[in-house]
Amino acid sequence: MGDTIFPIAQRSGTTDERFRRLNLLRGDRLSIGQELIVPDCYDPSADAPLGFVCQGLYDDIVLRSTSAVVGCRRFDIGSIDKHPILASGMIAALDVFGFVEKGVEICFRGNGDLVWLDALADPPQPVQMNSFRNAAGMICGEIDRIGTVILVTSIEEMDTYAELTSCQVATTRTLRLRHEPGSSLVLGLVPYGLTLNANARTENWFNVSFVDSEGWISAVFVQTDGVCN
Repeated sequence: MGDTIFPIAQRSGTTDERFRRLNLLRGDRLSIGQELIVPDCYDPSADAPLGFVCQGLYDDIVLRSTSAVVGCRRFDIGSIDKHPILASGMIAALDVFGFVEKGVEICFRGNGDLVWLDALADPPQPVQMNSFRNAAGMICGEIDRIGTVILVTSIEEMDTYAELTSCQVATTRTLRLRHEPGSSLVLGLVPYGLTLNANARTENWFNVSFVDSEGWISAVFVQTDGVCN
């Protein structure tokens, strides 16, 4: 004879209802040797009426969803393109996939801001997310489609626009030429090792002319020469 859901759910720090939903079980009786998903990322002090999915997150990241088929994995922050909105410093990232619908909640233990990298956008464009603190003091945000949620140190507002008259920038990698600072509209690619005159800048972007287009390139991946501040 096997065990029942209740004592296992109790030992895991969750409820039998959530345990049943996570494992797609109809009853309470379990068989000997039956493999189960144990919600080890459950945070009992959080208060949203959602189930808990995704294993191996320990206690510093929590994903909560009404769907049992949402998948997630820790994302290597070293492989994320260093967009200026991420330049303040990436702390941790979670890649979310599978069946994702409105109301999926991601929470990180720590301080900072959340950035969303939409997997359905081409190219993916990092944007700052609306966030809140849950009852456990974790910083949380909600998503409604697949992508990556990144915890970064606090993002400061971009400085004001400044015109330049004697500044040159040399690209240290191939860069996207964007319509506006941080825009998802890409006008083209600026090759590595190219030196251009900079017409203007913000804290994180330079305005340049390349071929027949004028746009903005990241200030993170250029070397400057002249009066560029």
